[in-house]
Amino acid sequence: MTLEGMRLSPICLALLLCACESHPEHVSTTETLGAAGSYLVCLHNAAVALDDHVSEVSKIAPAVADRCESRFESGLDDLTRGMSPIEAAVFRHKARRENLKLAAAAVHEERLEKQER
Repeated sequence: MTLEGMRLSPICLALLLCACESHPEHVSTTETLGAAGSYLVCLHNAAVALDDHVSEVSKIAPAVADRCESRFESGLDDLTRGMSPIEAAVFRHKARRENLKLAAAAVHEERLEKQER
């Protein structure tokens, strides 16, 4: 799946906009989109690889998120660069809360895409 063909979930879009608006002088839009895009591509690839199309999405999402943990952390490192320690901690906390939601959204989106084919 290419980044162009991928639909962005509302949660991901909100995180991207938050990162762009909060600290544009520290992280460029290109870097933000690159970090988020790399993570999202990983989530979608993992969803395709791990989804048996029988199990509940809530059972698959943790495995999908785990498979992309290194990209998630790398993206957080990029996005929090230049933030104060407290700003970075708050941002990381919010992003981790959304992590499983993004993984579940990737599974849902891939299931829908497969049904549409």
